Amino acid sequence: MAANTIKMMKSPIPKKNTGSLWLLIIFILFVELMAYTWIRTESTQALLRISQAEERLLEKRSYHKALLAEMEWLKSDARITRIARNRLNLSTVTMGQTIYLSGEDG
Repeated sequence: MAANTIKMMKSPIPKKNTGSLWLLIIFILFVELMAYTWIRTESTQALLRISQAEERLLEKRSYHKALLAEMEWLKSDARITRIARNRLNLSTVTMGQTIYLSGEDG
């Protein structure tokens, strides 16, 4: 029995299936590669969307400035006075056209 125990101790430990270990390592590397590719793609797409949003914002700000300038032109006193005189045939106030109301009744 002692000889049998010594023989077992000297015999090499049976090797596990190294093919499945390599397959596991390759699978892990493949998953890491896919994750890296997905992250790079998503970050590139995010940067592209940010760039497009900034471009749209710049266009809208420019359009807003143009609208403010047009609004100021439309509200200008000189333009309103010109329209009142030419299209509505109104004139400036004269003393004969002014009516003063007193605070008394009757």
